Parts: sequence; C-alpha cells; structure tokens
Amino acid sequence: MPEGAAMWIEVVAVGLSTPESAPLYHYRPGSVSLRLYTGPRGLGVSYDCGGVGFDVCEWLEKPASFPRYRVRLDVLRRLGERWGAESVILDGLESWSYASIVSSVGLPLVVRSQGLEKPSGEVLSLVDALIADYTYPILGKPELNSSLGETVRLAYSMGVWVEAAAYMESPLEPEMLAPALDALEPGTPLHVFIADPMGGGPVSRLWKTLSSSHWPVYIHSPPYSQLDTFCPSCGTVLATRSEGVLTALELAQNGGCPRCGREIPLRGGWGRSTPRRLRAVAPEGVYWLDPRSLGGVPIR
Repeated sequence: MPEGAAMWIEVVAVGLSTPESAPLYHYRPGSVSLRLYTGPRGLGVSYDCGGVGFDVCEWLEKPASFPRYRVRLDVLRRLGERWGAESVILDGLESWSYASIVSSVGLPLVVRSQGLEKPSGEVLSLVDALIADYTYPILGKPELNSSLGETVRLAYSMGVWVEAAAYMESPLEPEMLAPALDALEPGTPLHVFIADPMGGGPVSRLWKTLSSSHWPVYIHSPPYSQLDTFCPSCGTVLATRSEGVLTALELAQNGGCPRCGREIPLRGGWGRSTPRRLRAVAPEGVYWLDPRSLGGVPIR
C-alpha cells in the first residue's frame, strides 16, 4: 500500500458479486467483483419513494441509519485476490466519494451516482465505470436528473464506462424516461427497474418502445424481465441471463456479433458465463459477508 494511503474503509457490508447484479451487463461480463456497500451516507436530507421497495429507495429514505464497520483495505485486497476479482463495485449513495480510499486496493473501480452531489473530474479519473441511478420517475424530483446528466456527460468525456439504471413504479409511462435517454450516448446499456409490472404485456410493450430508439435496453421486473442481449443488426441472441447471473455469452474473437460482425460495446474482458464457484455461493449474483467476519470494527 502506498505510503500515506488510507488503511481502512467504513462499510455496511462486503460482498462477492457478479457485475451483472450491480447491474453491469457490458462491463467485464462473466467475471467476479468485490462489492462494498458503503451505505446511504448522511447527506442531510431524505426522500420518500412512496413505499417502492428498491434498494436505492432504502438508501434514500433512511440515510445514515445503517450499522457501519471499519474494515482494513489489505484484508479486502486479499479477499479479492482469493476469488480472482477483476473490479471493486462501490454501492450506496454517491459512492464515488470513497473512490480515492479504495483505489489503493489496486482494482478497477465502479461507482454509483444518484445526482444528489456531483463528483469532480479528479475523482472520476480514478473510476473505470459509473452506474447512473435515475430515481426521478419515483421521486418526482426532475432536478436530480439534470445534475446526474451532468455527471454522466463528464464521465463520458473522461472515458469512463457508463451504464444507467432507471426506477419506475409501473411500465405505463415510457415518456418519463426521455430525460434519462437524452443524456445517454448510443450503445450505453439502460436498465429499467419496475416495481409493479402489471403483467407481461405492459412490460413487453415498454421494452419494444424503448428499444425502438435506444439499444441496449434491459427490463428488471420478475417474472417478466427482459435480460438477454440481441445483436441490433441481425437479431442474434448474444447473451442470456437470469437476474444477477450471466448464463451464456457468445461473441466473435474480436468482441463482435459472431453472425454479422457488428461491434458490441464492452469494457474489459469477458467470460462465457458467471464462474461456477461464485454461482455456488451466490445463485442470484451476490454473496454478502458480515464485515465482522473480516475483522471489521463497529463504529459507534
């Protein structure tokens, strides 16, 4: 560890994870990630999601209400090495604020932003990928979209990989996603989480509507989720998934469609499926560990 670097990080939980469960479908697919849940953070404000049960809503509604632990970074590094982790995913509200601390672990960093605060270019220079959480459809706070859009554009300008997650109560108002789509470059994966799918028909229509103007689009709303990747040129199925897990990926040697050669946007290498070792302990893509099992010290 470099001299003067932080030796500890404050976390709520530590996990072994697929990128797919983050969700990241085009970033190092089929790999293992070290997942650090940094918690909601006390940002001095809370938001009401109206009872919608997404993880991000729990972070927004209960800031600074989760037990936290100090865990040594060298312990986390060794855990990542044992599992062959290829990245560190920082979960929580504006988790980019921990990037400078975790950079000493020596793995590519993935962070999240919800538009509550904006990272500097200096912080984003430490980051390999960004998950942009568009929560305005359930919060009714359009100003969050404007702020997050600025972060997304800055990330693009600095070569950071971006995947977007948008959260909706129902699939009946696709026009609510227009501001998010306006900020996304072509080929940026868009993940749409729906609390009440209202049946398979509305979900399928939403996917078709969004896919007519943007690719790729993924819908997360069991049991009607649309999680597979299709080539936008010839329609070949390139990847199949269950929630949080890559079940199969077929690409040409150069990373393109094996049928027509269309380039498929990806960051990092790829595997054909989630490693069996991880699927054995994390059938839905993430295995959470109590930080105390890693020597974590409670913060009182």
